[in-house]
Amino acid sequence: MTRQCGEHLRGRTGCSLLFVNRTLSKVANLAVSCGGRALALDAFLAAPGRLDVIVTATSAREPLLGPAFFAALQGAAPLVIDLAVRATPTWTPLPPPVPSFRHRPFEGSG
Repeated sequence: MTRQCGEHLRGRTGCSLLFVNRTLSKVANLAVSCGGRALALDAFLAAPGRLDVIVTATSAREPLLGPAFFAALQGAAPLVIDLAVRATPTWTPLPPPVPSFRHRPFEGSG
């Protein structure tokens, strides 16, 4: 998911990519191929700077970005998108369908 997201955003005007990982060597090549920079997680958490959007895709059991991280950010709060897939998903059952609701297929916009 990280690679796909980086490739999609590569070269967009005004988009500066920063790839972060616990192990810098794991994201160094990806950062170069997507025209971005790489940074080790500990350095990023210590001084995150200004961010507009954070896209995460981690398998960590505990949150990596806590109150101290967000307090250290400069500027407005960023949009956070979490692409992680839990190893053991928990499912919430959907409510029963509403009898009067009719499904209409999506036909796109415009």
